[in-house]
Amino acid sequence: MVNRDDRKEQLGKVVRSWALSKKANLSLASYEREIEALKILTGLEHTPNLLEIGSGNGLFLVSAATLGFADTGIGFDPGNADDGTSLEDIRQTQGAVSDLGLANSVRFEQRTFSEILAGEPSERYSMIIFRNSLHHIYERRADGATDKAIADRCVQDLTSLHRFLADDGVLCVLEATRPSPAIARIVNVYRGSKGAGPIQWDEKRTKSEWIELLQASGFRNTVSANQPYNKWSGNPIVRTVGTRFSPQFLVAARR
Repeated sequence: MVNRDDRKEQLGKVVRSWALSKKANLSLASYEREIEALKILTGLEHTPNLLEIGSGNGLFLVSAATLGFADTGIGFDPGNADDGTSLEDIRQTQGAVSDLGLANSVRFEQRTFSEILAGEPSERYSMIIFRNSLHHIYERRADGATDKAIADRCVQDLTSLHRFLADDGVLCVLEATRPSPAIARIVNVYRGSKGAGPIQWDEKRTKSEWIELLQASGFRNTVSANQPYNKWSGNPIVRTVGTRFSPQFLVAARR
């Protein structure tokens, strides 16, 4: 049996390997900080069962289980390479889950959000999280009429999501708001220096818009906090400044 310290060390190597292959500024410490931010925002030190929708490579979910934040976790992702995650990425993480001895705690399924909502929940979750995935489903459109139709569909779908949450369940959303033009330029210049493409900021909804959609969907006790990108979070001073100016934010709301 793999103990927690050995499992954590092994997972750190998996995350580093993935980050190197994708030229991503990411480490297990990045996930640790994100989980700590979740704890602070929600007031929860632990969640029994965690559902991540749009789980991508799945390493956040594996980290949550490895670090003891979640007893069990399931990740749903369509495995669409155009959105940044291929089926091969997911399969590699599934292999890591087995190597880490977490096969009974973490699993992944290839499913879209529409497919999830079309079915009946096999269980109700203490926490559901979207990490930079909602904007792929309910993208902002410049045309007002088209965008309203998309926003209305978002409200309808998030309302349907209530039946997947436990009575005291928490919905968490990590997204990026439309920042000031100066911050948008700084972020895109930095991304360009790392060989990454620019973010199309005009396609992003603002934090207040996302909160309005959540509240219109019947979620309550909405709280939010800015979250620095991983590249700003190593040095404590840089992290403080990055948190102040970061366009990325975390929202938590109750069912």
